[in-house]
Amino acid sequence: MTAELRKTFDLLVAAAAECGPAVAYSGGVDSSLVLKAAVEAHGGAACGLIAATPMHPADETVRAIENAAGIGAGVEKVELDPLDDPDIRANPQDRCYYCKRKIYSAFLERLAAAGRAPVLMDGTNLDDLDDFRPGRRALAELGVKTPLADLGIAKKTVRQMAKMLGLAAWDYPSSSCLATRIPAGTELTPERFSRVARAEKALAGAGFSGCRVRLFPSDEDRCAVELRACDFDVNLLNLRSKIRELMHGAGFSRVYLDLEGRI
Repeated sequence: MTAELRKTFDLLVAAAAECGPAVAYSGGVDSSLVLKAAVEAHGGAACGLIAATPMHPADETVRAIENAAGIGAGVEKVELDPLDDPDIRANPQDRCYYCKRKIYSAFLERLAAAGRAPVLMDGTNLDDLDDFRPGRRALAELGVKTPLADLGIAKKTVRQMAKMLGLAAWDYPSSSCLATRIPAGTELTPERFSRVARAEKALAGAGFSGCRVRLFPSDEDRCAVELRACDFDVNLLNLRSKIRELMHGAGFSRVYLDLEGRI
């Protein structure tokens, strides 16, 4: 690790020492780096709390727990169903606020019930502050700490530090829950989550990792497929045929391919 990155990571460890050992952990690169800092600051007391919900594919949760073990941290799986909340199920534009508040409140309740300080760190980074993220309001209301953003650490630096620290998630594509694939105003249901998850799993099995399959409003026979930019290095005609075959197999009759590519 370069001297500059080491200095930045040391600042992150110092922030983790002040915040406490508990991290809202998803398995992505941001929360993985914060969890690593918590391990450096608190040793075996460091702990990630991960949500097990219908919105989060089970295989991603398993992978996240395995990666945390490599970091040296334990993980507590908190099972809950956000769809019990009508404000979440209705899927308004600010659905992420209600969802984040429900999940992080459950994390804080778990900490309090175990007699631990109800203080939680989160992997929000500097770049996230420029995006439309209603969930940040929930973090502020619940007093969740965001050391990456507070220290001005952007995504590029997060990845550089994670790579040099040997974290498995260093090059994982940005991730989000399955609810983000459903158009705002369309009711969230387990069936819709399952359909999207099945389609994305099919794509991943064909080598398109980090893909997204998004439903169209009012027409669930259509889907938009987002691949990473590197996936477009293959012959476009072959790509068209393969994607169409996979999505037809997942039950979509009309398939649209986003040529911008995910980054």
